[in-house]
Amino acid sequence: MQIEWLKTFIAVVETGSLTEAADRLALSQPAVSKQLQQLEKYFNAELKYWRGREFRLTESGQDVLHWARDTIGSLQVLNTEILSRTERRENTIIVASGPTLLYHYVPFLAETLSSHNPDWRISTLTIMDQTSLTQVVCDGAADIALHTAPYSDDRLECRPVVEDELVPVANPRHSLAGSRSVEARQLANEPLLLLSGPTESRTLIDAWFAGRGATLKDPVEMGSQAEVRARLLATPSIGVVSHIVVARDLAAAQLVKLNVPGFRLVRNIYASNRVGSNRAVQTAVSVMATAFAAVNRERLFGL
Repeated sequence: MQIEWLKTFIAVVETGSLTEAADRLALSQPAVSKQLQQLEKYFNAELKYWRGREFRLTESGQDVLHWARDTIGSLQVLNTEILSRTERRENTIIVASGPTLLYHYVPFLAETLSSHNPDWRISTLTIMDQTSLTQVVCDGAADIALHTAPYSDDRLECRPVVEDELVPVANPRHSLAGSRSVEARQLANEPLLLLSGPTESRTLIDAWFAGRGATLKDPVEMGSQAEVRARLLATPSIGVVSHIVVARDLAAAQLVKLNVPGFRLVRNIYASNRVGSNRAVQTAVSVMATAFAAVNRERLFGL
């Protein structure tokens, strides 16, 4: 087995598309298909299937996905630890976070930091288990952790750097996409696409509905926001997802933001770094706290 097969499999799951996975990995689509076939041959099991344009995992595929993410994460931690002990440069900043924040925020951070000092570099460390984020910073495997819940640790400095808004969105083919207004109970009766719990975003969503006397009737739980987005784009469905994940789709009218009175769910994204971090790390956190807040949404989201 090759590690590239696992990375390709994860990319296809997260994008929901062979074409988008190929673009992300700088591969041809036939190469992506071939690696998936090799992975299925290795496990002697079907890992995925297509229902129309919709990508789905088999039970075996779900098992392999969890194992692949754990494996890639462990390798990244090991590589980072070796780098930090041997060839790590003072001006290289390693940012650890989940895939959604790394994908949407770190490119902007890297561009902004380069305007302060062209020699500063950003490396990333994808951590699927959010409870491990601050620990990799304490252990020295990363310089900064981006996360959505504040942590208290005497070894760390933690500060909010940007707000993340959760929005209800629909595929334009859904019957509610053209509605002027959608009530809470009406939305709760739909099979909403949501992150599986317990997560901070899911807690916020459940609390919002409960506060309006509504209970989610039949939510469809998914493993990542990328999976929610892929399902929304492929099927006439409704979901609640971070605005940064679907901003481009909304601008292109591939998805529609629903008008749900009173629906404003915002959570802070925090940055944690070790107390006494070097100048580059301190500057990076300051840039996050000031530039993310100052820049307009159009530039931040690439619109």
